[in-house]
Amino acid sequence: MGYCLLSINVSFCISKTKSKIISFQCF
Repeated sequence: MGYCLLSINVSFCISKTKSKIISFQCF
């Protein structure tokens, strides 16, 4: 699972979670 703070690595987080959900915090 991807973890990102703010929107620094949003695309990386989406790639990890394989979800099209763009949020400031992804787990």
